[in-house]
Amino acid sequence: MVDGLCKTGNVDQAIKLVKDMEKGNSKPNIVIYNALIDGLCKGKQIPKAQNLFEEMISKGVAPDVFTYSSIIRGVCSLGMWEDAECYVNKMGNSGVSQT
Repeated sequence: MVDGLCKTGNVDQAIKLVKDMEKGNSKPNIVIYNALIDGLCKGKQIPKAQNLFEEMISKGVAPDVFTYSSIIRGVCSLGMWEDAECYVNKMGNSGVSQT
């Protein structure tokens, strides 16, 4: 459901759904975070995506290659080259493989 909302451009509604799930003691996994981050990046909501990226890490959910690819593509689309380099470095330092 979260992925479907994100793919149809309803990312804010998907975020609300996830927050409601968390109130009921359900914890979002990497698939849900990836859908949200990808949707935010495609909607040019990069600061929100970056905050969610940091939030997922703080909650113990490790980003994977899809997470990094989404956020790197998002920051590059806005010409945020230093941020892109930072995420590439984080990806390498965390041992996430590009293949």
